[in-house]
Amino acid sequence: MTKMKHFTLDEIKARCEIDTENGCWLWRGATTGTGYGKVKHAGHSVTTHRLALTLAAGEPPTPKHEAAHGECHDRACCNPAHISWKTRDENRADRKRDGTDTNGFRRKLTDLQVLLYKRFSHIGPQAVWARELGVEPRTLAFIRNGRNWKHIQVAA
Repeated sequence: MTKMKHFTLDEIKARCEIDTENGCWLWRGATTGTGYGKVKHAGHSVTTHRLALTLAAGEPPTPKHEAAHGECHDRACCNPAHISWKTRDENRADRKRDGTDTNGFRRKLTDLQVLLYKRFSHIGPQAVWARELGVEPRTLAFIRNGRNWKHIQVAA
């Protein structure tokens, strides 16, 4: 029978690079596809920022507080002083306020790129824009005709 690993907060910190400028504990081990650290803890795959917060502050205060929100916005950060429990709505509102809302991790464009495209799309062919932005031309067509990215408005 193999023994299951149970991490301590000190063990998580030891696997991080400490940023002396901002205090972030930057995870240097395995990561998820979206950039969060991950480990096998007590037989379960968990993200390191969530595990660090749980070890430091305990379980979420209510079942609705399901998000471990990083105030520093660095997904590699495991410093529990930078992380707090949030509800899904609180987490989403914070991301919108801070400009870090991705509307899904597969999103390829930033709000600024979309704003610039909407403002200057008349300059040059759509295929060139698509190549430069790393998206399909139809993505830009959806933006241009108002199907996607409706929340980004260009002043007249």
